[in-house]
Amino acid sequence: MKKFQYLQSYVHNKPLTSFPAALHVFFPASSQEIKQCEQYFTGGLPKELAVFYKEVGFGFVYPEASQRLFNRIISPSELMELSSREATMLPFLEVKEDIYMFIDHTGSIYWQHERVATDIKDLLAKMEQRLTFFLRGSSFTLSLLA
Repeated sequence: MKKFQYLQSYVHNKPLTSFPAALHVFFPASSQEIKQCEQYFTGGLPKELAVFYKEVGFGFVYPEASQRLFNRIISPSELMELSSREATMLPFLEVKEDIYMFIDHTGSIYWQHERVATDIKDLLAKMEQRLTFFLRGSSFTLSLLA
C-alpha cells in the first residue's frame, strides 16, 4: 500500500480554472522531473520527499484554512532552483512568501532549525490538529499571521 494513498483524492491531473473548496490541492509531478531532482542533489532526494512527489506531487496543504499562510509544497523543479546540490536540509514547504519548512535526509521536518515533525505524514497530522502548531510566539513567527 502506498504511504500517501489517503491523499489521492486531492490530486488534480488537469489545470484548474478555480481553486476547489478542498482540504488539500495537489498536482502530479512528472517522473522525469522527479528523476532529474533526485540526480541533482549529491545525496539524492530525501526518501520521504521522493515518495511524496511520486505518489502525490506538489501543491497546497489546507489552502482554505489560512488566509495568511501559503502552506505550499514546492515542485521538484523549484526545489532545485532554491537549493545547492550539496544541501543537506531542503526547503520543501513554503509557509509564506520565501519562508520555508525544511526536510533533511532522514525525512524529519524543521521549522527555524527546530525539528517539528518526524516526517511529512506526521507534519500533516499535526497541521490537521492545529494548522500553525509550529509557531511559538516569537515576534518573527507571529508576524507571519499579520
